[in-house]
Amino acid sequence: MLAGALQDWARAVIVGSATFGDASAQSLISLPGEQTLELTTARYVTPNGRVISGNGILPDVPATPAERAELEAAATAARSGSEDPAVRLAVDVVKAARIVEHAS
Repeated sequence: MLAGALQDWARAVIVGSATFGDASAQSLISLPGEQTLELTTARYVTPNGRVISGNGILPDVPATPAERAELEAAATAARSGSEDPAVRLAVDVVKAARIVEHAS
C-alpha cells in the first residue's frame, strides 16, 4: 500500500518486482458446529483508487529476469550479510536519475 501511495503522489520511484497483490482484510465469524466463515470485509486501494488485490503494485523500474532471480535469493543472502540486489538496483537507479538531472 505504501509503494502504491508513493507512486500515486509521485514521491518515489518503485524499483524491483511487482508486489504480491494481496490487499484485503478478512473477518472470521464463528458458526455452529465448530465451523468458521472467513468473510472479506475490506479491500485496499491506492489514494488514486487503483485496486491492489489481484494486481499488485507494478514497479516503475522493473528488475530484469536475472535481477529477479537475484531478488529471490536475497533472503538467503541477507541472512549471511551479503549485499541485497534490490538495494543495489535502487542505488543504481538513483545514481542514473542524478546524472540525467545534472545533464539537463
